[in-house]
Amino acid sequence: MKKLLLCSLFLAAATTQAQFWTAKPTGFTTASRGINGISIVDANVVWAKAYDGSGGGAHIREYTRSTNGGETWVPGSVNVAGIQAGTDISSITAVSSTNAWVSTNPSAQDGTNGIYVTTNGTSWSKQTTAAFTSAS
Repeated sequence: MKKLLLCSLFLAAATTQAQFWTAKPTGFTTASRGINGISIVDANVVWAKAYDGSGGGAHIREYTRSTNGGETWVPGSVNVAGIQAGTDISSITAVSSTNAWVSTNPSAQDGTNGIYVTTNGTSWSKQTTAAFTSAS
């Protein structure tokens, strides 16, 4: 009887727990986009960086953000003049719905690696005070 009661409680807890998760679209339009980095500012503001899940090894500089607790997401990309095609976002850190930083890692030393900042949530600029000295 104890085993039956314990199993029943476990199943009830597992069923209740499953109800808390709801799938939400990230806003990415390209097939096989995934999320492999996330920065949570508060209960409403969340930023996440994308990766290429197709297995093709594409270099991705895309992100998505939510300002309503994950209900809806708005995608974007870090496109800055001079940034090379082989540059990826390696991390994302946000402090508000409009302010975030990304660090980049190029596949080879090309001078475009560094830290990029947005203060409006859409346009990005390189922080010249945070220069990298090598690709590694």
